[in-house]
Amino acid sequence: YELPNKPISNLSKGNMQKVGIIQMVLNEGDLYLFDEPTDGLDKESIELFIDDLFKLSNEGKTIVISTHKRSIYSKLKPKIYKFEDGICNEKKRKT
Repeated sequence: YELPNKPISNLSKGNMQKVGIIQMVLNEGDLYLFDEPTDGLDKESIELFIDDLFKLSNEGKTIVISTHKRSIYSKLKPKIYKFEDGICNEKKRKT
């Protein structure tokens, strides 16, 4: 992920998202939670992020993503849960 050489307080929204993703990659865990992680990212950064998630998934890590952009994550073949009016409905995976 490319970042400009600036203080963090002067970074754009997209670059702040990249900082958060870099922190995630550097701190190993078993569970990763994201809320709209691709918001503000350019296409190249989204592809890098999806590749990172794919690697984590292949390592058996649990990844939870809250998003309105489901199609971005199709490479991961996610299990999708839709929350509507406080009710959770599991959707079938597309194969």
